[in-house]
Amino acid sequence: MFFYLSKLFWILIQPDNLIAMSLAGAVIFAWLGWRKTGFVLTGTSAVMYLVFVTFAAGQYLIAPLENRFPANPDLSTPPDGIILLSGPIDSRLTEARGQVSFQEGAERYIEFIGLLNRYPDAVGIVSGGNPSVINKGQGQAELAKLIFRGLGFDSSRIIFETNSRNTFENAVNTRELIKPETDEKWVVVTSAYHMPRAIGTFRHIGWEVMPYPVDYRSEGEKSNRFFTMGGGEALSVANLAIKEWIGLIAYYISGRSTKLFPAAKNKL
Repeated sequence: MFFYLSKLFWILIQPDNLIAMSLAGAVIFAWLGWRKTGFVLTGTSAVMYLVFVTFAAGQYLIAPLENRFPANPDLSTPPDGIILLSGPIDSRLTEARGQVSFQEGAERYIEFIGLLNRYPDAVGIVSGGNPSVINKGQGQAELAKLIFRGLGFDSSRIIFETNSRNTFENAVNTRELIKPETDEKWVVVTSAYHMPRAIGTFRHIGWEVMPYPVDYRSEGEKSNRFFTMGGGEALSVANLAIKEWIGLIAYYISGRSTKLFPAAKNKL
């Protein structure tokens, strides 16, 4: 139930959909003669556009998420395993065209393969099923096999966890699949903005993993993108940031994460 409710709730409140629905409502109410309501909705749409597109508010929302864990963590001690939280593959286009199509976030796979090459004794795990409510095609981990095959990468050392539909299931299903020992060192690779929720979930089930954030959308402390982003890019970043902040709150309230805003061990 949590999975389906989260999908529905997000469709209703993501910024680009809110702007579109507000504009559509303005047209409908104006056509019905309720001009004041139509005017209010038009003004609301304009304000949301200014905030999320013109002023690129998404940059200021996503930067704290991406800064929560350090980039390029020290891996001087070889890890026992590397976990990739999949998700950026566009399953609909991939199945329609017969070749891998990414939405965004291909860096997850690039870094994952790079780490496996650097640490040949480490076990690789790709975790991800089908997160779509409508498209009943192959899941993310299954489609990932096409990537490794196309790159000529030996996937025999990779375990594919194919049932997870969200971050909580990623953590639970992966742990049940590999049953890690307490003294083993496991690394988790996912997008930087998603790392706080991922780490909070792994900690909640009692598994302390090392975060390896990738796929950055902001310049961190040096970020100064005021008035500089295009409309599509600005809305995309705002969607990602707001979704993650809502996800952090939902996971904490529902008992799927240890803290509201998980951080590295040396942070509050």
